Amino acid sequence: MPKKFTWEEGALTLLESRDRYTRKEIREEFSAATGEKTIEFDPAEHGYLTPVSNGRFSVVWYLDPNNQQGIVRAVVPLTGIGGSTDGLKEYVERVIDKEFRRAKAVG
Repeated sequence: MPKKFTWEEGALTLLESRDRYTRKEIREEFSAATGEKTIEFDPAEHGYLTPVSNGRFSVVWYLDPNNQQGIVRAVVPLTGIGGSTDGLKEYVERVIDKEFRRAKAVG
């Protein structure tokens, strides 16, 4: 896992839509993540997700291969992710889209 991450505005918006305790838990657990739980869901674009908060949420991030920096794109509720990555990219994209629509409706 990269040492440095940049959080995009959309990811921060989704994070802020959670309660204060959950936001803190997500940030702390993601910062402490070692990469062992990280799942590559989009190999072509270097897309990863890291489950946090007892698997209730995932931080969706991409690796910038030029500078080895992580770019956090979303924080979404993802549950039931098993060992298979078949269809995972499409599933992640649907959940992200749904969460962005939810955040716009609330905010």
